[in-house]
Amino acid sequence: MPKKSESALLLTLKPSTRLMRGQVLLHLLACITSFANSLQLPIKMGLLIAICLHVCWIIRRLSRQHYQFRYTEHSNWEVLFIKTFEPVDILKSSLTSIFVIILNIKSQHIDDLTILIASDTLCEDDYRQLIVKLRTTAIKNKREYDGYTPQ
Repeated sequence: MPKKSESALLLTLKPSTRLMRGQVLLHLLACITSFANSLQLPIKMGLLIAICLHVCWIIRRLSRQHYQFRYTEHSNWEVLFIKTFEPVDILKSSLTSIFVIILNIKSQHIDDLTILIASDTLCEDDYRQLIVKLRTTAIKNKREYDGYTPQ
């Protein structure tokens, strides 16, 4: 029976508003707790300024993060780095769930990179396709790694 050819999967991630709102909420809680402690006022103000600068840096960084993933049967997983797609290995420590995907990847030029993909970075169908493709390729790679070859 001939093997069914699968189409390539090309996904472009947009910045996650849920992740940005969560970061703002966490930094707001840090501001409240740093102001509620019993330190002197100049130290409290220094902490507040440091926390506000950090949240601005995080939001700026998250809004500029744009990743493109491509999966083909020929070249497996690829990520767009500096205008070219480079092959990457998805490590076993990656996590997939219906709310968030934590991808730990390794490539020739980057040792370890962790990418957090919230469910609002893609439309529902693309997010579902990404989860399925990650789970099926991870199972296939794990079986090959363990020495298991399906017949």
